[in-house]
Amino acid sequence: MNLIPIDIGNEELNVDIINKTLYYSDDLIADGSQIPSYLITREASKRTKVLLSGMGADELFLGYAGHQLTLMASYFDNLPQFLKSLSGSLLSNLKAGQGSLKAYKRYLQKFGRYINNPLRYGFYNIVGDLENSMSVYSSPNNNPLEVFRKYFGNDNDPFDNISAFELNNFLVKNLHYIDRMCMANSIEGRVPF
Repeated sequence: MNLIPIDIGNEELNVDIINKTLYYSDDLIADGSQIPSYLITREASKRTKVLLSGMGADELFLGYAGHQLTLMASYFDNLPQFLKSLSGSLLSNLKAGQGSLKAYKRYLQKFGRYINNPLRYGFYNIVGDLENSMSVYSSPNNNPLEVFRKYFGNDNDPFDNISAFELNNFLVKNLHYIDRMCMANSIEGRVPF
């Protein structure tokens, strides 16, 4: 089997590619991963007509960073409240995105910021900055926190809640864009997970 490297970076990101992925998406899907998916399927279509994808494995096997934050939070829940609050305060003041270990600091800052919030498990599993995401969604009749309360406002196991949330939200979006990028390049995408 020959592995063919595919360049995916700033050089490949241009208005034409963005317009193509928007066109083939046939919907506004807020996920930049559809661009690399388009580039991969375009290159693969030169050699094959069927691709096997790992899409869905992160949701099924808890592979996202938010899953790790949820596990950490379950341990922190056993700490006395003053230690939990102190840890949260220290972590939330980390300079995320600066210096070494930037990505880890970003996740630890998020962990500290929401450690005492009853909807923390949902917040940990949102990619990016929650406040910026919520500011886009500012309709008085449509409060995005209600979505979180639906999944995380109960005493169920947090991982069961996360699984239901991801299967009903993230995975649907992910399957849509991988299917559409495959079809855009005449590829059959198989997603066994």
